[in-house]
Amino acid sequence: PGDGDDGTPDGPGPGDGDDGTPDGPGPGDGNDGTPDGPGPGDGNDGTPDGPEPGDGDDGTPDGPEPGDGDDGTPDDPDSDGGDPDGAPGSGATDEDSHDQEAASIDLFVNGKAAWKGAAVAMEVDGQHVIVVTVDSDGLRERLEQEGNGALLTIPMEGEADVVIGELDGRMVKAMVQQQAVLEVRTEDASYTIPAQQIDIDAVRAQLGPDAALQDVKVRIEISSPAADEAKRAAEAADREAIAIVVPPLRFTITGTYQGRTVEVSGFDAYVERRMALPESVDPERISTGVVIEPDGSLRHVPTRVDVINGRDYAVMESLTNSLYAVIWHPVRFADVAGHWAEEAVHDMGSRLVVNGMQGGLYRPDVAITRAEFAAILVRGLGLATADGASPFTDVQPGAWYSDAVNTAYAHGLVDGYGNGRFHPDATITREQAMGMIANTMGMADLAQRMPGGAPEPGLQAFDDAGDASAWAVPAIEKTIRAGLITGRTEHLLAPKQPITRAEAAVIVGRLLTRAGLI
Repeated sequence: PGDGDDGTPDGPGPGDGDDGTPDGPGPGDGNDGTPDGPGPGDGNDGTPDGPEPGDGDDGTPDGPEPGDGDDGTPDDPDSDGGDPDGAPGSGATDEDSHDQEAASIDLFVNGKAAWKGAAVAMEVDGQHVIVVTVDSDGLRERLEQEGNGALLTIPMEGEADVVIGELDGRMVKAMVQQQAVLEVRTEDASYTIPAQQIDIDAVRAQLGPDAALQDVKVRIEISSPAADEAKRAAEAADREAIAIVVPPLRFTITGTYQGRTVEVSGFDAYVERRMALPESVDPERISTGVVIEPDGSLRHVPTRVDVINGRDYAVMESLTNSLYAVIWHPVRFADVAGHWAEEAVHDMGSRLVVNGMQGGLYRPDVAITRAEFAAILVRGLGLATADGASPFTDVQPGAWYSDAVNTAYAHGLVDGYGNGRFHPDATITREQAMGMIANTMGMADLAQRMPGGAPEPGLQAFDDAGDASAWAVPAIEKTIRAGLITGRTEHLLAPKQPITRAEAAVIVGRLLTRAGLI
């Protein structure tokens, strides 16, 4: 079994992908929220004579879909612009909180105690809050001594509903210049973010021309959900027939100056969050992490399970801040048992990336459309849905795939035919799928995350290399040499043949695996 190519399907039928109704609550076939991250990327390789590199996905979801939520921006930002010296997260002032005397705690640089921070515990609206403030002057010198890429860890000890690491804008700017990484760590979770992803210059600009960096407070927060958020998560679990195995946590970054607050909710590279698995949870019974959108839909987040210091963690990487949880959602399709792509199809189904069709079937050997492949890839990457009008005249608002195609375009994964059309319902060919995968490798530094080593033989290793369209050759070479695509057989690539639903699941799963996201 190759890249989703264990054998040529017996004449791929006219695939409508997942436009059928899932049998029971199916794995999410929706689209994702708006990325605040990268804009149009490198597009496809040229205007094809025939269909150009773009891509398609899974079919029409039946009912609300996981992953078809908003732009990943929290709908109830924890900070509403309260007194910057007041309690974090809620906009509360000192009068609303009951502070204790500050305690001195160790801050760590590259795992070694390097400086002191001031930890204050307080009660805010019935929640126990811990804030650790970083004294920046001496710590900046220590970071410079460590050189580029140092890791600054702010540890939080004890039980709390909300934990916050607080730095001033000067400290964040210094960390950006040193290419440093910031980690806020509790006993059960951590949030690790390269300082450059905070984009302190943009934060200051939004706070106003009078905002001096030393007066801007940047807060990195991990918090338990509010009551309405917890209710929304429970309702989503019931509706989608999933089990939440690690309770939700909200990850938030804000900048505050003189009562004004802005939120940093999107990034142009994947940012890591860890949530510890309870001892009672078998790590083999983890499907994925998800974002719980404000409308109650679920969005897949690329997730793997790592063992760190003897403890199991769900490691989630995403381009947005939001409310996260870890779920168990096993999926089995009756017609995939024994199929060469069985493992990949069930894994992607469990992760809410691909969906089934009527009767509990997946129809693995049916061809899919360009829109269907785009939606599978967008969901696999965990992208939040892009707002705004479609760049394509044949992608109509309200079509099940419009959000997915628009999101793929916003991230530079597709660019259509060069005449303003995308042809969403056309069957996608293997070379078109390779064009989209090649574009994806240029998004959010995914190519840099992939392992090196000896490259695979290129296009010329296949007897039908001459069948490839000229515009597709660079993308074909790139994806083959990266080990993401193989032939339908040892000697045949079949670039003009339709791609199947099984192949789509395998290729997207392989992309996420080689990038270290799952």
